[in-house]
Amino acid sequence: MIISLLLVLALTLVGSPMLFERLKFVNSFTRLYLGILALVFLALGNKRFHYIDILILFFVLGNFCIEFLWKSKVQNILSYLSIILVYALFFRLLKLEKVYQDLFLKMWVKLGYIASFVFLSLFFLNQFTSINTDIFNLESLLDLSPNNFKFHLMGITLNKIYGSSIITRVYGFFVEPQYAGFYFTMNLLIACYIGKFRNKKLWVLMNLLAGTVTFSSTFFLSLIPISVLAFTGNNFRFVFYLMLTIFSLFCIFEYENMKQMEILNLTSFGDREDRIRGALVVLEKATQPDFYFGHGVDFQNTFGGKPFSAGFFVALVERGLIGLLFVFIMIFCAIGKKYTAGIILLLYLLAAPLYVNYLFWISILAIWAGAERGKELREKRILANP
Repeated sequence: MIISLLLVLALTLVGSPMLFERLKFVNSFTRLYLGILALVFLALGNKRFHYIDILILFFVLGNFCIEFLWKSKVQNILSYLSIILVYALFFRLLKLEKVYQDLFLKMWVKLGYIASFVFLSLFFLNQFTSINTDIFNLESLLDLSPNNFKFHLMGITLNKIYGSSIITRVYGFFVEPQYAGFYFTMNLLIACYIGKFRNKKLWVLMNLLAGTVTFSSTFFLSLIPISVLAFTGNNFRFVFYLMLTIFSLFCIFEYENMKQMEILNLTSFGDREDRIRGALVVLEKATQPDFYFGHGVDFQNTFGGKPFSAGFFVALVERGLIGLLFVFIMIFCAIGKKYTAGIILLLYLLAAPLYVNYLFWISILAIWAGAERGKELREKRILANP
């Protein structure tokens, strides 16, 4: 189990959206070998297969056969297939033994401490000092396009101008701060489900502050449903979901007026809008087979505009409606009735195509494992106080 965990961690670190993916000595063959090893060890750990597991496997492979017979390149299909198979087998392994869940969660919590400490250190070092911490010349090891990054031993930062202020935006070892914000959002979400553990308040505070220094608008938006989940009961949550639905409909109908708000100029809203509009043009002109099965991975927009990167619009264009439904089914197989988690995952999928990353799927399993532990702790309290 430990070897499987380490291999899954290694796959996550050398894949998108991690900065290690840009190391000059990391390539598709590195990820291929790690993927094969991870699948072998996970398969060996799954000793008891039931008919439902075979059915799920058939469903997964069937989806990729559709992609193969359609327009996607074999390399893209195998990359995505390995991610989904690792997710499915790892999920199965976690459900087999509680000790696996506990080990996974302990590792996740420790990584949360390390990551949040790194992000906070990067922010304070870059914002308030001029110390050069790139003692290993990280810049020479990474294949990054010029973007005025500042390189450090613990990752990268970028100075952003907000009004009259220059503020350090921390990327850490992520290619974009939005992805870092996603990671810390998942940690805060896990904290809502997992129940009590040692120094939980410190862990939550560190992850909250670390997410803040990414200055990701999606992270800040996610704090609203997380706060509702953490500090309110079921009755208020129902009202919140109802109000959120009404507000979403209002935003749709008043979209043209709302996008004039000045605060949106501080975000990447305009860029995302352009990319979504480009995807909608492609979908509008799509044939019926293309709409259901997609235009193929890495489809080049022949109608002009920016490349697609707006979350599930990428899935709709590249993999079609069937591919998008496949993503939703795989997500909700794990999160079930955890509606707040579903809302936040959909919010992030609207912003970026996270579904093609190991980090996205492993985070979902961390939420599931945390919720299982929280459920167990509640049951123990009920038994102790009948």
